[in-house]
Amino acid sequence: MELYASIKHPFEMRLTRAQAEKVYEKYAAPHHDDKYGVYRPHAIESLMIELKVFDYLDEYAKESGVKTRTRDIMQSGKP
Repeated sequence: MELYASIKHPFEMRLTRAQAEKVYEKYAAPHHDDKYGVYRPHAIESLMIELKVFDYLDEYAKESGVKTRTRDIMQSGKP
């Protein structure tokens, strides 16, 4: 059976600068030594780009030990 997907209203996640800064401070800053002040502005700008936000959120979740996949959540036995 041949099928095709027609995505008419894809989900796009956009963070404001304030939201991106909060995410960075809570999840990224504890794991990144930004002694030169280069990573923080780069990460915040990237968190505001809808094509990159999920990649950065996934990276920060892994570093923080946060489960992000349904499979992982189901295996852990916790919602």
